[in-house]
Amino acid sequence: MKHRILHESATLVLEYDVVSDYIHAIWAREQTPATIEAGYELILACLGRQHCHRLLDNHAAIHGYWADMAAWFSLDWYPRARRAGLEYHAVVYSTDYLGRRSTEEALHGIVSGAVAGFEDLAVARRALLNQ
Repeated sequence: MKHRILHESATLVLEYDVVSDYIHAIWAREQTPATIEAGYELILACLGRQHCHRLLDNHAAIHGYWADMAAWFSLDWYPRARRAGLEYHAVVYSTDYLGRRSTEEALHGIVSGAVAGFEDLAVARRALLNQ
């Protein structure tokens, strides 16, 4: 694996796996609606710049409830990401109950697309690479 850092902040790290051609979004523990929205807009920009079609979206560390962003994620961001070329999206669930529920709500609102939630990062990565 050769990872190139695309973005690094207190709330989100974005890496591009040059060999396997996917973006790995690693979310930090503390998130707000503003950081969730800004982070996903940044992911969208990176998908376009890298001409990348796969996203490994690691929510494992997120704690707390952010489901107020679920409708925005599923009805606004996700369709734009699909139009920008996102084909496969593997999400690692948070280990925190509220963080996990928020992610589940966001994924539940997606009406079309190849997105799946996983308990484990390695399993999610394998599934993403097998697409």
